[in-house]
Amino acid sequence: MAGPCIRRFNNTEPKYGHKQALFPIVQGSTFPELRKRSAEYVATKGMFGNAIGGLSVGEPEERCMPWQNSAATSFRRTGPATSWA
Repeated sequence: MAGPCIRRFNNTEPKYGHKQALFPIVQGSTFPELRKRSAEYVATKGMFGNAIGGLSVGEPEERCMPWQNSAATSFRRTGPATSWA
């Protein structure tokens, strides 16, 4: 679903006199391959930054950190990244 959102964002004039930012969110639940594919897809969109979603769904930190690290390596070079819990 990122495609339609990104197209709309790119075709909308900035609001409130300021440039806006859209951060696509990496998804994939607890499935490493889905998270990897999602991160790679998000990285190709060339947005200002990217977000990593689904990191506070009750799993212990030692399980979440590999998801965050593997996703972040996919888009480190494209802009800022943030983890969204």
